[in-house]
Formats: sequence, structure tokens, C-alpha cells
Amino acid sequence: MEIALTNADFESDEEVNLTRDEIKIFAQEIAEMVLKGKAIDIKKAIHNAKYLAEIDRRTANVEAGKNLKTFTLEELENLRNGI
Repeated sequence: MEIALTNADFESDEEVNLTRDEIKIFAQEIAEMVLKGKAIDIKKAIHNAKYLAEIDRRTANVEAGKNLKTFTLEELENLRNGI
């Protein structure tokens, strides 16, 4: 499930697509702005939602053992020495 948002405050009429996880974080960001009495900044909330969701995805991949590169000691030494 995705949601598309458009806003006259954006530089263009470009659509912003959010995943389900991003929508949850977006809602939390907006709620936090309201609770703190801050002005609601849609662009900041969208940016934060995408950023935090990406961190969550990458953390889940690491915890699942995906996308990990292992190095031998020799490979690490070669990287350190620029070889």
C-alpha cells in the first residue's frame, strides 16, 4: 500500500510516494510536531520518514544477515594499505 501526496509548498507538483512503513513514521513525525507546538513541516516529515524507514530496513537486513560483506585479514590489510 502506498500513498501519494502533493503539496503547493513543494518546488514542483511532483508526487511523493510513501510505503506503509514510511506512512507510519510520517504520522509519528506530524504528531510529534503537533505535540511540541511546532509548525507542521510536511517536507521535513516526509524526509524524516524516508530516512528513518531506510535505517529500519538496513538494520533489519543486518540482523537477518543479509547484504553483509566479510573480509579476510589479508583483504583488510590490503584495504588499509591501498592495494
